Formats: sequence, structure tokens, C-alpha cells
Amino acid sequence: MGFKALASFNAAMLCKQGWKIQNDVESLVAQLFKARYFPQTDFFGSKIGTNSSYVCRSIFSVKNLVQQGAW
Repeated sequence: MGFKALASFNAAMLCKQGWKIQNDVESLVAQLFKARYFPQTDFFGSKIGTNSSYVCRSIFSVKNLVQQGAW
């Protein structure tokens, strides 16, 4: 599989995970992220913390694309 725009493909996969965290609140990943990174609010209302994991920072980097539905 040769992807011509690897950065765009990566952003699309991260957007997919962010959308799943926002819309499938019963999934294990969504519950873990909510408990660890945004216990008081939802995915869109949260802000990235100072001690976040690489995965969390990556998903939060495309949060505005998920919110706009641009992916």
C-alpha cells in the first residue's frame, strides 16, 4: 500500500479516533481518555494538559478538524 500523502492519511486516522472518542462514550478508550484527560467536560471542551501522552497530544492536534467535520 503506497500512500502518497502520508501526513494527510495520518491526520484522517487521528480524526477517526477523535470522532470515536466524542461519539462512542461507552467504548473503553473513550472512558479511559475521559477519566484521564477531561473528567469535567467532553472531548471538544477539553484542553491539552502539560503531562499528556504522545497519543493524546496527537489526537488533540486534530480536534478542530473533528469539530468542523473537515476530515
